[in-house]
Amino acid sequence: SFQFLHARVLVPAMAVLLVFGGVSTTAAAQGSLPGQFLYPVKISINEAIEVALATTPVAKAEVSLKQAVRRVEEAEVLASRGELTAETGEKLAANFEVHAENASELAGKVAALEAR
Repeated sequence: SFQFLHARVLVPAMAVLLVFGGVSTTAAAQGSLPGQFLYPVKISINEAIEVALATTPVAKAEVSLKQAVRRVEEAEVLASRGELTAETGEKLAANFEVHAENASELAGKVAALEAR
């Protein structure tokens, strides 16, 4: 009986810790910059979630544009600190291009739908 009760309390408690731990990690990652430990979380998880939550082509275009602007802002912050390397600049530029192309493509689709 004690083991069953212990498992009934422990399992939900562990689940809550994992969820909130993941949420706090992704929140902390949001302000990270290239070269920092949480930056991959920001790029691969946070930004994927932003795209997934955008349900319309307009919203998806806005998210892509916001992510492109974010790359420029990251480059500006690193440059102001004297930490922008050629390699990091190239990666940010490539990532910017991907987001800008996505935004442009989605904007074209929206325009085509509105023209109907």
